[in-house]
Amino acid sequence: MAERIAASYWRRVWDTIGHLGTLYTLCTLAAAFVVTAKKVAHMPSNWYAPQYWVSAGAWLFGTLAIAAILATVARKTISWLKRWMRPHSIELRIESGRVGALTLIHHGEVATWRAEGRIMRTLDGSPNEDPLLFQCYFLRDKKIANSMSLKEGESATIILANIGRSEWRSGSWLQIRCGDYGNNTTVTDAGVVMEVNIRSDPASKRAAVCKEFEIKRSINRPDLIEVIELG
Repeated sequence: MAERIAASYWRRVWDTIGHLGTLYTLCTLAAAFVVTAKKVAHMPSNWYAPQYWVSAGAWLFGTLAIAAILATVARKTISWLKRWMRPHSIELRIESGRVGALTLIHHGEVATWRAEGRIMRTLDGSPNEDPLLFQCYFLRDKKIANSMSLKEGESATIILANIGRSEWRSGSWLQIRCGDYGNNTTVTDAGVVMEVNIRSDPASKRAAVCKEFEIKRSINRPDLIEVIELG
């Protein structure tokens, strides 16, 4: 409970700092107009109108350029501080059932996640018909994508396997989801060992995950899939 309260407190602190960054940008823009107005007020009275316009424009755009640079540096510094204080990471939850899946629960600052998978070997010693690396797809809010941006507390699911059925073929079978929906590899009920490599953008060694999972059809309940983490 205390940890949850502390996390909520720091989240409010860093959100406030983010709002201050926006306020800083507005203040620098206002400062650019104030500086320009003061310089125009002190210009010689015997200048021609074009001289006023050129000088005032130079002061205005020059000050705006400096303000924009300072604002950009401030935003990047604040973003870096927030990410340094609350680095992103994921919590993995294994899902066994009618589908075999991994649920990613995001912690820390916003990050974009991608994942790759590979069938390492079969559990019954049969030939591995699809040993190549493939892109995993994320499912969130009924949307499928090959990458997913998540904020604190948000989650997304990677479907690893499902039970295949067809009106043109009797029975059912275990199939590994090799990418988007429809790209499946049929394997024996004994199952396979699958490697999943999850990485983030911005990159972080701490956030990267590379694990192997045993995926097989349940002996007692053939309509269910068992996913077991190895190592």
